Amino acid sequence: MVTYLSTFSKTLMPGLRVGYMVVTGKHYQGIIERKLLHDLHTSSISQTIVSEYLASGHYRRHLSRLRADNLQSRNTMLQALERYFPEEIRWTVPTGGLFLWVQLPDDIPIGTIRKEAFAQNIYLACGSAFFPDKQGYPAMRLTFCLPPEEIEQGISIVGKLLKKYISRGCVDTARLVTRHRISNYQPLVHSS
Repeated sequence: MVTYLSTFSKTLMPGLRVGYMVVTGKHYQGIIERKLLHDLHTSSISQTIVSEYLASGHYRRHLSRLRADNLQSRNTMLQALERYFPEEIRWTVPTGGLFLWVQLPDDIPIGTIRKEAFAQNIYLACGSAFFPDKQGYPAMRLTFCLPPEEIEQGISIVGKLLKKYISRGCVDTARLVTRHRISNYQPLVHSS
């Protein structure tokens, strides 16, 4: 059985709350019955709006613009990370989505850094929230769905905070493995 679930909340508008499912195999009827039994109040107006929008062909053009904007924002954030973050920090280079993952040194006081960043209107998503039972390793999830100037400013502030705590000796830098810095970011390839 193959089941694919997705939503239009990230690509059209967050409050829309319309998703879709593609199901193959013998479980199709059972999944449909469960959906009908557990969700009696799906907005038919929202579903109709999405259906019309998809039929018009505008969604495909919208996605193309959205991907280009996200690529530009992702590259802005990656370049800012190169400029402002200390050498001891590693991160992913995502090929889609709206987030990248930043791996931090083991001894860095992420709670303190989050509070200081918040005092400067920067909200950091602590990586532990994305692990089962809040386990895992020190990390942050950063979104790049903001305007380039806000990304630049936010990464600059967080970079200064990270450097402050690393320079204070809060982190055992001898145990760290530094990342390979990438200077040229390739565009995302999407089929249309």
